[in-house]
Amino acid sequence: MKKGFKVFLIIAGAFIIVLGLAIGALFTPVVQKHLVLLVLGGESANVDIQKVRLRMDRVLLNGLLIEHQNGTMLTMDAARIEVPLSDLLLKKRVSFGRVDLEGLQLDLRSSHSGQRFRGLLSPISAIGPVSVDELSVEGKVLLSQNTSLKLSAGGTIKLTQENPISIEGDFFLGDARYPLRGMLALSNNDQGVIERLSLDLGIDVVEDEVVAAVTANAVLNGKTENYSLNVLLERDTDSLELFSGQGSYDIVGSRARFSLNGQLVREQLVSIAPKLEKRLPAGLHLDCQLEGGTYEDTWRVEVGNVDASIEGVQTSLKMLQPFTLDLKRGQ
Repeated sequence: MKKGFKVFLIIAGAFIIVLGLAIGALFTPVVQKHLVLLVLGGESANVDIQKVRLRMDRVLLNGLLIEHQNGTMLTMDAARIEVPLSDLLLKKRVSFGRVDLEGLQLDLRSSHSGQRFRGLLSPISAIGPVSVDELSVEGKVLLSQNTSLKLSAGGTIKLTQENPISIEGDFFLGDARYPLRGMLALSNNDQGVIERLSLDLGIDVVEDEVVAAVTANAVLNGKTENYSLNVLLERDTDSLELFSGQGSYDIVGSRARFSLNGQLVREQLVSIAPKLEKRLPAGLHLDCQLEGGTYEDTWRVEVGNVDASIEGVQTSLKMLQPFTLDLKRGQ
């Protein structure tokens, strides 16, 4: 009996020592950085972090860089995330307190696809049940060489309810700056599945007079994601539709379909925004219809009709056969 109890004490003591060493190692910078890199990294991304600090109730990051193999690059100056480490390590459902992301930059200028489209809602839902009591994000999105967005956003994310996240910022096109504001809303269930994602955005085309209103929705219906897009030009109670689109994604078949219709007519644009008259080419008229879908790793335009005229020159194009977009090479 004494011998058995002695063995038990040895085993228990060894376990306590190992546990103490593990906890001590968890709070050393080298191990903390390795753990975070292990969580954020993957087969398709390179991740680097300048500094990581883990506490029992928060995570602090500085100098984050994530470079995806498709050319997308994400950098962030600093992040402060309040979350019990026990949630991250032991629970499938993670409840964050306050999340502050500063100096976030998403660079899409060299981005290409080359990967199969897997929907908009499904990849987000794969993260699992997550709630955030207070979210604050400040950063920018680089769309092209002369086009970018500077944004700040804040709100909450709770399960089984619609979560509005306010957005403010500026849209930069060349040397021009257009203030924007709006709302991003998402609805999820108690399993963390995103059932609806909607964006309502207003961009000041003519300050205090004319707004470009962008509305986009993604809704999960069973095994299908349905999408819609509308772009209007609004002034007081008058409005003019510029573009509209519909789409869907079959989760089981891994196939997406889309259609896009748009029309720009100089006379109609000037009637809504008279101050644009000198900036619009004479005789501007554009009418287009596009339809297509995904085929494995490629996007294909199957129907395309474009009628355009500008300064007396008219052009009409009609697709005679499907056209495949080579997104790996940006073509």
